[in-house]
Amino acid sequence: MTEITEIEEALASRFTPELLAVYGDALQAIGDPRGELIAIDLHVAGHGPSAEMAARKRELVDRWLGPELAARILEIGAIDHGFVQLRWGLGADELERVLANPAFHASLRELVIEDHDPGLRRAIDLVCARPPPWIEHFQIVRYPDAFDESLRDSVAIDDERAQALVRATPWMRRLTLAGANAVGELVHPNVRTVRVFDYNAFGSLLRGGPPLSSVCELDLQFGGAPSAEELASMLPLERLPALRRFLSHSPAGSPASFLQPGKEG
Repeated sequence: MTEITEIEEALASRFTPELLAVYGDALQAIGDPRGELIAIDLHVAGHGPSAEMAARKRELVDRWLGPELAARILEIGAIDHGFVQLRWGLGADELERVLANPAFHASLRELVIEDHDPGLRRAIDLVCARPPPWIEHFQIVRYPDAFDESLRDSVAIDDERAQALVRATPWMRRLTLAGANAVGELVHPNVRTVRVFDYNAFGSLLRGGPPLSSVCELDLQFGGAPSAEELASMLPLERLPALRRFLSHSPAGSPASFLQPGKEG
């Protein structure tokens, strides 16, 4: 095992400024531009931004990813401490193109995919076929299919495909799902925070099954008021043994936060 591999394993478990500084030094020693990007962002965090630092960072990012991809990433996300964080979604076609760039693939930390069902499935398959090693936050947005009413009640990401995603993303800590019936059964041992838009976006919150053992924070946001029957079908407590914080948003957008009964914050 190389020194960089050891640092990466430590960083995947504890993403701290101290470990980032060590990682940045190791990358700079082998001529990887991400090392200087890490150093720049650590400097800015400690001393504040400057025009000189911003210009140098953009120069490095353009050299590292290529000007076209760099511009696209900065349009829909950010590059932070040498990692790519996407905040807006990619469809399957664009995801396939950008994953082909080794620098993008090797540094992707946050990913949003949004598409109709066939595109979502292809996007998941692309990620599972060649897993980006750093993904910490994964978001899936299912578009309702306006042209085929028969698909509305089907699950976009079936249980088998969801479990393949679990295997492909061992460092995932946060999961965000949106759209009715977006994902079926997805039990990830390391996910701590789950955000769900639409009461039935996540099948694991609607039925019995193995525990979501690490989920300690759950955020539910409903686009419309669910019925009493729908609410009663949600959140079997045996599936959420580690839950400490539950945040629910009404259709009007006003949040209510409370702890799971019997748990301490």
